[in-house]
Amino acid sequence: MLLRLLPAPTQAQPAPPTILFTLPLPASPYTSRGVPLPPNLLAHRSLCVQEDIECTNVLLGDKASWIGGVVDSVTFSLPQETIVVHFIDGTSINVNLSNECIAQLGHVVNEVQLSFAAVNASTAPPPLVASPADVSGRRSPMSILSSLITPLISAPQPRPVLPPHVAVHQQPARAHRRQARSLLVDAFRRHVLPVLKETLPSAYLLWTIQSEANQKVAEFNRGRDEIVELVEASGLQLDLSVEQVSLHDRRDSSSTLGGDSEFAATTSSSDSSMAPGSPQRFLASVPAVSAMPVAQRVIYSAQLTRVTHLAARLGSITKLATRYEREEGKRQWFEHMELTRDADKALRRAFSNGLLRRTDTLNATPLQRSSLSQSVTAAELDGTASHPSSSLESIMENDLSDMESEPELDDRSSSASPEPLPTTPTMERSLSFASDEGYCQEPLSPTPERKAQFADAAEVSERLSPEWHQHQAPPDVPLPPCPKFGDTWEAPKHDLWPGLKITY
Repeated sequence: MLLRLLPAPTQAQPAPPTILFTLPLPASPYTSRGVPLPPNLLAHRSLCVQEDIECTNVLLGDKASWIGGVVDSVTFSLPQETIVVHFIDGTSINVNLSNECIAQLGHVVNEVQLSFAAVNASTAPPPLVASPADVSGRRSPMSILSSLITPLISAPQPRPVLPPHVAVHQQPARAHRRQARSLLVDAFRRHVLPVLKETLPSAYLLWTIQSEANQKVAEFNRGRDEIVELVEASGLQLDLSVEQVSLHDRRDSSSTLGGDSEFAATTSSSDSSMAPGSPQRFLASVPAVSAMPVAQRVIYSAQLTRVTHLAARLGSITKLATRYEREEGKRQWFEHMELTRDADKALRRAFSNGLLRRTDTLNATPLQRSSLSQSVTAAELDGTASHPSSSLESIMENDLSDMESEPELDDRSSSASPEPLPTTPTMERSLSFASDEGYCQEPLSPTPERKAQFADAAEVSERLSPEWHQHQAPPDVPLPPCPKFGDTWEAPKHDLWPGLKITY
C-alpha cells in the first residue's frame, strides 16, 4: 500500500514536492520464521484454491489485516481536501478530509521539512581558514629556515579526535522522516480505515467475489453486445418466444408440484436464474451455431463459448457468496449471543458484589427460560401475610378459571373422526357364574349407545363382504346342573365344532 500526501502550495513553495511512504503487507510472516499457519488462515487459503479465487497473501484471510492487502494507494490531497483510495481491482472511493485530519497532515508536512533542513545542515562544507603564508606575500629567509627545522625538533602532535558515532535512529533527518511516516499511517488508521470498514464487506472472500462478479458482468455485457451485432448482421433474430414458453411451462410445473417439495424449490431457483436480463436467459434465446452463416460460424462459436464460461463462473461465485454470507450470519449471531451472555454474567457478578448502586436503573432481556418466574418477592410475601384469605381466594379463582379455559375431552370427542371406520361387530354373549344353587346365566345385552354402532357395523359388513353373515354366533347351550366329580358332559354338535366333552 502506497501512502501519498499532496501538500498545499505556499508562497515559499508554489509547487511543493509529493510526500510518499509505503506500508507493505508482509509476504510470508509465518513461513519465514518457520511457524505453521493458523487453522483459520489455512482453511481460507484452501477454500480460495478450491474455488479458483486469487489469494496472493495468507494474511488476506485475517479480518484485521486484509483491507491493507486490497488497497493499492491512498492519496491525501490538501488542496482539494479529499482522500482518494484506489484498490487493486481498479476501483476507487473518495473520502472527505476532516479538520482534525488536515491538522495532522500539516504536522506530517512540517516533519518532512525538518528532515530536509537536517540533511542540508549535515552536508554543509566547513568554513575555510586563511593560512599565515597567504597573509604575507613575501617570506624572509629566517621564516623559511624555521619552517624546515621546526618539524624535526618539535614534539609529535596528538592524533585528531574523531566525532562520536551517531546511531541511525538518532540521526535527525531519519528521525523526522520516521515521525512523518508514523503520523501519516496514524491518519490512515483514524480517518480512512473506519470508512473502509463500513463500506467494504466483512471479509476478503466476499470482497473478491463482488469484485470478480462485477468484472465478469462487464465482460459478459461486452460479449453479449458482440453476439447481438453478429446475429443482426446475419439477418437472424433472438428466439425470445421459445424462451418465454419454456419459462411459462416451468412455472406451471412448479405450481402443480407445490412449494414443500425439493423439486419445487429447485424449479423456483432455476426460474430466478432465468430472470429477465440474466445470462441464462440470454443464452437460451441465442440461435445455434449451425443457424449462422458459414463465414461467421467460427467467430460466433468462439464468442458464444466465452460468454457461456462467463455465465457459468457468475453462477458458481454467486452460490459461493450466498453460502459464505449464510455461514457468516450464523457466526455473527453466535458471537452476539456470547457477548450478551458475558455482559449478563458481568452484570450479575457486579450486582452480587454490591458494585451497583441501588438507584441505578437497569434494563435486562432474558436469553432463556429461567425458574425465576416461579419465585416471589418480598412485597408479595407481605401482601400474603396481611391478607391471607384474599390471597387464597384469588388462587382458587385462578385455578377455577384455568379449569374452565381448558377444553373438555371425553371418549366421544377423542374418538370422533370425519369418516366412520369399519369395526368388527360384537356378538351377544352370556355371562355364567357358579353359585351354591347351581349355574346362573345372565345375558349381556348391548347398551343403547352401542346399538347404533352395531347397526353401522352391520351395514359396513354387508357392503364389504356378502359372506360375512354366513357364520352366525353359536346358540346358547343350556348348561346342566352342578356336576359331580368324574361326571362327563357332552355338548350338542354344532357346525363350529364336531364334538365337545368335558370331564369333571
